[in-house]
Amino acid sequence: GEVVDMVAVPEVSPEVAPYIDTSGWSDEELRRAVRRLAEEKEVLREALQSALLDCVRREEELREECGRLKVAGPADLDKLSPRSAQAKLAVALQEEGRAARAARSHLIEENARLRA
Repeated sequence: GEVVDMVAVPEVSPEVAPYIDTSGWSDEELRRAVRRLAEEKEVLREALQSALLDCVRREEELREECGRLKVAGPADLDKLSPRSAQAKLAVALQEEGRAARAARSHLIEENARLRA
């Protein structure tokens, strides 16, 4: 793309980019707009990176917890009635599902916002 005030402006296809008539804008207004958009892009990139790191950390925590439960689980489950063990498993599966959906939905929303 073109470089304006040391900011790379990538090529964007007309069918993807919203149309804004900038024909009446001065050079300074265009530079300010490019700088503002570059700053917004960086903020969004950092937010997405942070969300991804949070998801990776959460996934690792869940994997560690799952490993601990697998090791500790059988001894604990022997002490529980079948009904209690089944209830405990159901709760764990629900929590895992909620955590996965929350992480996924946040990433989907962030991805949609970045594409807009």
